Amino acid sequence: MQLVQLTYVYLNNNIMKNYLLAFKNILNFKGEASNSEFWNYFIINILVSVLITYPLMKLDIYDYVYPVYSTITTITLVSLGFRRLKNAGFSGWFFLIPFANLILASLPEKEK
Repeated sequence: MQLVQLTYVYLNNNIMKNYLLAFKNILNFKGEASNSEFWNYFIINILVSVLITYPLMKLDIYDYVYPVYSTITTITLVSLGFRRLKNAGFSGWFFLIPFANLILASLPEKEK
């Protein structure tokens, strides 16, 4: 029982804070983002996208709602990716290179 409570507290505090922090800094291309902040957003965003697709299709509003959602989350991901690569010691512009961006984003933080 204690493990379940600890898991809930961790999910509630860290992952969701990082997910919401990414939206809070949606247009912030300066500064840095931690490794956990980037990957928590990335994974939760995939899960949310998968979970909302079917209900939106059943309600026949997929064509209206999903493009808005995907635009907002893509801008957020690019902003977060720029800040993550700066934290890893690279130029944020490397995030625009497909597949290389995820490899560079997974590197550890630069030494200070």
